[in-house]
Amino acid sequence: MRAAGYEPDPWQIEFLESDAPQRVLLCGRQAGKSAVDAALALTRSITIPHHLTIVAAQREKAAVELIEGKFQPLYAQLDERSLPARRVSSPDVHRTVRFSNGSRIEAVTTSAMGVRSFSAPGLVIIDEAAFVPDALYYAVRPMLATSRDGVLLLSSSASEPTGFFFETCRAIDEDGGEGGGWRKWTVPSSSCPRISEEFLAEERRRMPQWQFEREYECKFSPAIAQAGMVYPWFSDVSHVGDPPETFVRVVGAVDWGFRKPGA
Repeated sequence: MRAAGYEPDPWQIEFLESDAPQRVLLCGRQAGKSAVDAALALTRSITIPHHLTIVAAQREKAAVELIEGKFQPLYAQLDERSLPARRVSSPDVHRTVRFSNGSRIEAVTTSAMGVRSFSAPGLVIIDEAAFVPDALYYAVRPMLATSRDGVLLLSSSASEPTGFFFETCRAIDEDGGEGGGWRKWTVPSSSCPRISEEFLAEERRRMPQWQFEREYECKFSPAIAQAGMVYPWFSDVSHVGDPPETFVRVVGAVDWGFRKPGA
């Protein structure tokens, strides 16, 4: 990052210097996770011959955008003459960036079937992992079975307290990652020097609490104010009164709550 003219934040330095084979970035919005994803992918691609980086996201377009919007601008700031390998193609057609040392960065299709043709990548990045289907994650993991020094990176902001990303974060918090080679970085937006307190204060005022917690505070918050409430604005003062003595008509409904248990 410094070679490209960017001074990394302390947590980014720690992340890039880590040797953990399985890593989680739980970051608030605009805290710098995509920049450090790009730095890791470019560093490994440039310095390790025939290195394969896989980028997966909720949608294929999002994976390509990570390459075009973060990886390529970072590379453009580097002095190619000083690099051990140079970029030789861009992902205009085939979703692939190739380097002169045989390395490549691939944006994969987002179906579980679409990732099964790849094997032994050196780095797998699942971007916005909290929004990626579980099936894709479990289809990606076996790629690393024969990888030497392969790295799996789950990178995301928070969302619902469900799914593989949430469960992975919870498991790491409970056991510290011992035995599984996991390392987790939690970076709320308030820790980013490029985001002002005034901006966050205005966002907090404008957003529902659960939404602000997800976007900026790295909290897996359900979209309800309290357990069992359907609407965050529900108030037992404003919306609850004495029932009438008789009912003209009674209507009942059920929401089974598979995705929104609070309903």
